Parts: sequence; C-alpha cells; structure tokens
Amino acid sequence: MGGHIVFAGMNINYIIDEINVEKDQEFNNSPYIGQDGSTSNFVSSSGRIISFKSLCKKDEQSPHGRGHRINDYAYLAKNFNKTAKVLTSSSQSNLNGNYLCTGFSYAEDTGGNYIIDWEFQEVIPFNVTKKTFRVWGKAVSSSKKSKNTKTKKSGGNNLSSNVKYLLKTCPTLKKSDSHKKCVKSLQKFLQSKGFYKNYKVDGLYQIYTEQAVKGLQRKCKLKVTGKWDKATRSYFQKKYKYPTTSIKKGSSKK
Repeated sequence: MGGHIVFAGMNINYIIDEINVEKDQEFNNSPYIGQDGSTSNFVSSSGRIISFKSLCKKDEQSPHGRGHRINDYAYLAKNFNKTAKVLTSSSQSNLNGNYLCTGFSYAEDTGGNYIIDWEFQEVIPFNVTKKTFRVWGKAVSSSKKSKNTKTKKSGGNNLSSNVKYLLKTCPTLKKSDSHKKCVKSLQKFLQSKGFYKNYKVDGLYQIYTEQAVKGLQRKCKLKVTGKWDKATRSYFQKKYKYPTTSIKKGSSKK
C-alpha cells in the first residue's frame, strides 16, 4: 500500500492497487470544416484511460479529517470532468499528461476508511491538416464530390440493440432490483460510458452498479440518486432521440 499522484495540484494518496492503463480512441469534440464545407471529427489513438483505487484513512490527517478530504476529492471530480488538468505521478512518470476526471465514487469499509474508485481520461491534441474529409480516413477533393454522399444522421438508427433495449423496455432500476436482463443492459451501457470498469456484467444491481450510476449522473449533471430513474432514462432518450415513438404504457413506471 502506498504511492500517490497529483491531479490539478491535489494529492491523491494511498493508492492501494496497480494503476490500470487502457488505450482509447476518443473523438475530438470540435469538427474540422473542410475547404468544400464538409466536416469530420478527428480521432486520437494516443489517449489513455487510467483507473485505480485509493484509500482515505479513518484517521486522515487533513485539517478536518476524512470528511474534509472526501469533499476536496468530490470538488475535484465535479470541476475537472470537462476541463483537462495536469496529472503527474512520481512513481510512474510515463503517465504524466493532461487528463479529465471521468470517474469518482467511494464506499466505506469495515475499518471506517473510505475506498475510492478513480478514473481519468487523457486528452491528446490533434493537429488538423488542410485536407478535406467527408469520411474519416478518406480524403475527398472538392472536384470529386458525389451528389449522392449523405451525412449519417445521429439518432436511434445508430444505437446498439443493448442501448435500444435499455431506453425503450427497461423500467426504473435500483439497488437489489431483480430485473436481471435490464440490469445487464445498464451495466454494459455504464461500461460504454467509462463507468463500471473491471466489474462483471452479472445482472445484479449492487453497490458497484449503484456507484457507477451515481458517477454517470454526476457527469451528466443530473440529480445523483444511484438509480436508473425516470430523469436519467429521459435524459438519454432525448440525447439519442430514441425511442422515436411513445413508450408502451407501464414500461417506464417506477
């Protein structure tokens, strides 16, 4: 047990497991407008996701104890999930870079300590070229534009069957619920959003599923209930414009 990293100037102490590193391809949020008016999002293949657990001890030596330390961490997670800040590691300097805090949840152990789950997403700048893109990876000159080229519309047609099932069929879900198929769909959805990492998709709505839902709700600035509730479901139905027809009566009741 030991080690620490520094994020946005704040020490995260007592890392209690190996730091897990995954490669990720993340789309830049700002589209490049081509010379002929076409657009394309750029992909960085160098972004990393790092995750680990740290310990906030019962006898934490911050000015007001462990509660004060947890509040500091919660503030950090809330304010730097969209604005990248510097992360440094004295023990693993190869991880140094600019990151977003994309995951933060904690639970109390039997000894009165808090075990905290962290996740950070590295942000890599992408150097924009002067080429015109209509499809990622294929440069198209303005002289060879096809009138039949259509931009893929966002919405229900692009969603996986798992997300469609979750948004259209599944009711409100909460800790200890027995809707196993719906809970599995929720767990897969959470993983696709960067939460519920390293846990088994078992269809059991227990503490780690609840914590992951809370993390997702914080990220989306929703009321943090730990439940897959009507407000959370409606948020993603509106975001993905699915379902396009009204949901069957009774399927979304609490």
